[in-house]
Amino acid sequence: MVATVERIVDDIRPWAHLVRIPAHQVLAVAECPLGAHPGGLYGRFTSAEPYGEDLQFWSQVREVSRQDDAAFDEWITKWVLEPADQTEYLELLGSERISRLRQRAQSDSWKAEAASMTPDLDSPANDWERAAIFGARTLADRLVATQADTVLAGAGVANLATWLGAEMARERGAPTVLTAELGLLGYEPTLADPFVFNHRAFPSATMLADSDWVLGAMIPGPNTSCVACLGAAQVDAAGNINSTVIPGKVFLVGSGGGNDVATTADEVVIVTTLSAKRTVSQVPYITSPGDRVTRIATELGVFRRRETAEGEAGSSRPLFELIAVASGMEATIRERLGWDLVIADDCVELEPPTAQELQRLRGWDPQGFFLRP
Repeated sequence: MVATVERIVDDIRPWAHLVRIPAHQVLAVAECPLGAHPGGLYGRFTSAEPYGEDLQFWSQVREVSRQDDAAFDEWITKWVLEPADQTEYLELLGSERISRLRQRAQSDSWKAEAASMTPDLDSPANDWERAAIFGARTLADRLVATQADTVLAGAGVANLATWLGAEMARERGAPTVLTAELGLLGYEPTLADPFVFNHRAFPSATMLADSDWVLGAMIPGPNTSCVACLGAAQVDAAGNINSTVIPGKVFLVGSGGGNDVATTADEVVIVTTLSAKRTVSQVPYITSPGDRVTRIATELGVFRRRETAEGEAGSSRPLFELIAVASGMEATIRERLGWDLVIADDCVELEPPTAQELQRLRGWDPQGFFLRP
């Protein structure tokens, strides 16, 4: 093993309780300050100086990757291939940017950002905002019905829907607390930062562990009920999620912890937009199985997994039925949906997003990283 570390120290024993890899397994050590960039380093419990996540850097990567190959190749050359070592990489970042990232590691730094990023509260809800709000309402209903101990969010809009849904559920008496695969339990989000791994939420957590504990012990373990809320680049008629690849076209983000969560959570709510490209008959690649998906929430309507009748195994009747629909959108859903539309007998009309719901969402994501991609 070759280890890259923030700082090399003469004696590791003051931090022995944090050591996870013994020395005999390490062939070489490279000291790389800011080595997690554009990610961050949380905490002041070692001699390494913490720093926050570089959201602007991630945003820049996203924008460049959506341009032509030449532009992305140029970006990769500049930031990945040309710097000869970490020193050159840090020089490229610049001292001013590094200083801002150090300041961002302060637990209350979000307050100044929130004050300088007043969300737009006048524009009408867009598709992603409607999907998030309808997803939050759906999730809240499931959290109240199941009295789930925890709710775990995927990244992006699913994360925002989870934050809002958990608030709604707690207002209705549910005991549910937020958990994140990075190791957080019982945390609260901060304004002006929509990322699921926002380090400034760490101090609010009642427990800090790691991904192994959340994904491998808590969610699948005994004495814990967990509802998960995940996004999907594609979802099919069986609830299977594809967030990995569109064959012959594009590589997506991959599984991350999505498969672990979808496989072991008590149930899963999917939040996505409804289109011929996203809601398909059968996904070309299964990132996460749909066995535990109970709801699919979109900007046009919400679907529920049907109770399969005895003797219905092998039937061509769709597994998911429409239980809530935005006003006048039934025909649009039927046109875009990748499987035959079945409307439940108890289907209702969705109330439009409220000003309060939009305010909460946009307060977390005032720059529109996820709500206005």
